[in-house]
Amino acid sequence: MMHAVLSNSRHPEYGQLTVPFPIPRGAYDDTVAALASLGIGDPVGRDCRVDELNSSFLILKRLEKVAVNVDELDYLAKRLDSSDINEAAKFQAMTVKWGLFEMTDLINLTFWCQQARIITDFSDLEDIGRRHYMPLNGGSCSTEELERLDARKAALDLILNSESTCVTPYGVVYPAASPPPRASGPGGFTAASRAKRQTRRTWPSSSPTRSARRRPCTP
Repeated sequence: MMHAVLSNSRHPEYGQLTVPFPIPRGAYDDTVAALASLGIGDPVGRDCRVDELNSSFLILKRLEKVAVNVDELDYLAKRLDSSDINEAAKFQAMTVKWGLFEMTDLINLTFWCQQARIITDFSDLEDIGRRHYMPLNGGSCSTEELERLDARKAALDLILNSESTCVTPYGVVYPAASPPPRASGPGGFTAASRAKRQTRRTWPSSSPTRSARRRPCTP
């Protein structure tokens, strides 16, 4: 879970509201009403200024001082909420590698980043070999195939022969099997949020539509 301190950048005198994300189901309507009292919380627009954001995902600090859509931030938090240590490292490292700052790009990355190959600990080559062999085979393989795999050799091949690596504060990124998802049509994620406030937004589990833009590898 993360906590964001939100305000109205046009009317800072209205005060601030601290919101937990993901927003608890029973608190959604009250949260929307509280945001409305500050003149923010539009279902489509990005009108909530993030004054402060506290999360175990330190990379999300880049959303501070930025205007966001509350439903998009809620959805991103839901996507990240079930991440384990390795998945969190992949998301944060790929955010750095691709230079992502846009909310839509961060949401898209949650669908793609598990294809990334990140090493955070070089002490166990066999574990590295097994974990980085699977993304090359669609994310899974049989027990027999793993038993036949020379995991140490696979790890050394990855480490020694990869030409385009990127060192980040969250791990070393190696070339992935495929690029991030491309846009399938106009509108993208934000257009999908044009729903009435009468019912809480339930986001689809399928991949989103906008692409994660590739930028220089800078933390």
